[in-house]
Amino acid sequence: MGPCYGLICLFDSSDALCLWNLATKEIKDIPEPLIPHDVECLDSALFGFGFERKTRDYKVVKLLKKDCEDQNNDYHNYVYTLSSNSWRKLDVVLPAHLHIYIYFYGNLAYNGGTYYWWAETVIICFDMSNEQFGVIDLPKIVFPLVERTIKRSSIFTEYNGTLAVIYWLVNEKYETWFELWKMNGHGMTVTWAKQLSVGWLEVWLMPIGTFKNNRIIFTNKDEEDTIIAYDQETRSLQIPIPVDSETKIHYSTMETTALFYIESLVSMGDG
Repeated sequence: MGPCYGLICLFDSSDALCLWNLATKEIKDIPEPLIPHDVECLDSALFGFGFERKTRDYKVVKLLKKDCEDQNNDYHNYVYTLSSNSWRKLDVVLPAHLHIYIYFYGNLAYNGGTYYWWAETVIICFDMSNEQFGVIDLPKIVFPLVERTIKRSSIFTEYNGTLAVIYWLVNEKYETWFELWKMNGHGMTVTWAKQLSVGWLEVWLMPIGTFKNNRIIFTNKDEEDTIIAYDQETRSLQIPIPVDSETKIHYSTMETTALFYIESLVSMGDG
């Protein structure tokens, strides 16, 4: 997760967490939260990572959903702060009926002091300052009618410094259509505005994020060793950019994303 003010939060299949400063090469392991023994049937964990501007502190949020029959299976929520190097339980309820996607490509993001998770037809948000959850409606979009849909999906990205969503579709001719919607406002009171609608591009593309001057970055289904940008001013695709052959982008994994990173020399204390 991240990067967020120079730090990246990593986790593995066992839900072990660490913070990593790419600039200083410092790594800090995050301890496990103390979960009561009477809390049973816990499902896979969900995480969020962000920065609280008022206290200038980094935070990790951990969501644990109960998965027991005939019980109230709400989420158990915990927050970790770097300054204390410890967890505490949040006394806020996140309803069990909200099905949050577990780390699919592009379905989680941090922006402007708030963390966002994709939850089917809505967005779940968490304010890093007041530590409250909220629910945001997604923009109302209409996908184009096609004879056959080869691929259809959506991702979070950043656009002009705010959260945005890219919706995209590949038709039976392997052409790509996409729309970009920008979120106005932060937290739980927002509106959506369509910024861009493009179709059809005569190639099978998958959006992975945005770049400077608001270029939309894609991977190419047929050229895994390149990325390609869409220029809004010329309304055309630019020349493909080769990537390191040892870090070839595997389109089929749906795990590639483009992110903004700014170096920081912040120290995380004892590793």
